[in-house]
Amino acid sequence: MPAKNQPKEPSPEAVTKLGELVLSLRSSAAYERIASRVLSESERHQMESYPVEETIIDFWCRLKEVTPGGAAIELGHSIGLIADSTRDWLLREIGEGLVGPVDSEVPVWNWTLGELSFRGQVIREIPSVTVAKNIVAVLDRFQELDWPECIDDPLPGEPDSQRKRETLVTLNKGLQLIRFFSTGTVRGIRWSVH
Repeated sequence: MPAKNQPKEPSPEAVTKLGELVLSLRSSAAYERIASRVLSESERHQMESYPVEETIIDFWCRLKEVTPGGAAIELGHSIGLIADSTRDWLLREIGEGLVGPVDSEVPVWNWTLGELSFRGQVIREIPSVTVAKNIVAVLDRFQELDWPECIDDPLPGEPDSQRKRETLVTLNKGLQLIRFFSTGTVRGIRWSVH
């Protein structure tokens, strides 16, 4: 019989999900997203001085003084590889609980899976992120800025209200719980709970 204070073993499902997350974080795309969107300039400089054989997870463990599992979960969540509900579940499974406040009222765009989540559920799937470039540009920009109420139009080239309108109509098609709108200016795009 295990001691009372001994942490429970994570479920096989959690171990599998955590393993998949670690593998995803080893990709160069994940590394670049973390370096450009999560780390500060000084943290990027610190990372450059770490041994080459260290992973981004090793670096995060040292930087934030967290366990490898906690580091993988935090990093995966920060770049949209896992939704809030998956983060919360994995942290409970490894016995670490939540680190910091949870803002369940902010969407999460997972570029790798092509999924937009809100309040722990997938609300829109983008089957091909390489084809839906305009939609992906909008979602990437909101995710990069941690979902402010409004952003400037991130689409390439000169502002084009017709192109922006078409992009928002397509993005809103099949979308649940939230909606995207033009702010009434040529450049502005906002989101709100539907």
